[in-house]
Amino acid sequence: MSQVNSRQTKEKPMSESKINKMRMLFVAAAIAAMLVLPAGVATAATLTWDANGLRDGQPDGGGAWLDANQWWDGANNPSWTSGYDASFGLGGAGGAVTLGGPTTVGLLTMNAFTGTYTLGMAGQAITLNSGITVNSGAGDTTIVSPVTLGGAQSWLNSSTSLLTVSGDVTNGGNLLTVGGTGNTTV
Repeated sequence: MSQVNSRQTKEKPMSESKINKMRMLFVAAAIAAMLVLPAGVATAATLTWDANGLRDGQPDGGGAWLDANQWWDGANNPSWTSGYDASFGLGGAGGAVTLGGPTTVGLLTMNAFTGTYTLGMAGQAITLNSGITVNSGAGDTTIVSPVTLGGAQSWLNSSTSLLTVSGDVTNGGNLLTVGGTGNTTV
């Protein structure tokens, strides 16, 4: 006959101070994770339209969106990177900016300019991930490309000028909110 060790172990209850230490450790780990891990979609870099494509001076005006070196990143003239935020308007006159193929824009921002910026081309889609902001001082903005919403977004016109989206708008099930003090035509 074999003998079984029947020694039982008794667990001691945790002390209040040990419980508090464990709570503090958990909170510290949670805070560290929030600081390290992204909380959603990362903010895209912003490129500003540069009609002359030169490092010296970034004038407004027309051109081709996808041509080499037509954008300004604050230091250089890179080519357009799909998914970045696009900014137009540096105080000059707008122009027609054609689009030779589809592209994606994070946030489209229209700043101060005179006249009209006409963006895109019929049949060349722009996917907007974060919306449109037309700031005070912007002239008229017309988007002729079809627009696909890449996420829920707002189109905010805070200028006295007109924002017109004349191409088809496909929401893909995403919520579109149109607002601001200026007029918007879709």
